[in-house]
Amino acid sequence: MGRPPRLSDWLEERDDPRAEGYRVLGLLRKWPRKCRQERIWSWEDLTQLPGERMHVIPYRWCDATKARLGHNLRYCSTANRRTLEDATAVAYASLSAEVQKQILWPVGRAVAPVFVTA
Repeated sequence: MGRPPRLSDWLEERDDPRAEGYRVLGLLRKWPRKCRQERIWSWEDLTQLPGERMHVIPYRWCDATKARLGHNLRYCSTANRRTLEDATAVAYASLSAEVQKQILWPVGRAVAPVFVTA
């Protein structure tokens, strides 16, 4: 039996621009943070959040998301999670191939090294 269908696969079958962005969010195991005080969902672009790396996306991706409540450029946020995730997924497609490669580097790094034998 095959693996269950993923949202990104379903979106890709429908030529939806969010497909690749959702695939990458899944690969990197990222999801936005619920801010209790402000009642908003947000991504951080900081890397010094111990234990909170699942809520951090790179600055260029966060900046491309264009989802902002307020003027702080270190956060992208919206009033609900789906709106933020959709904006983030669409923004991924707008990034250059080089930036996309840098974002996916942690995934490629997890691949077992190839050992050359004589």
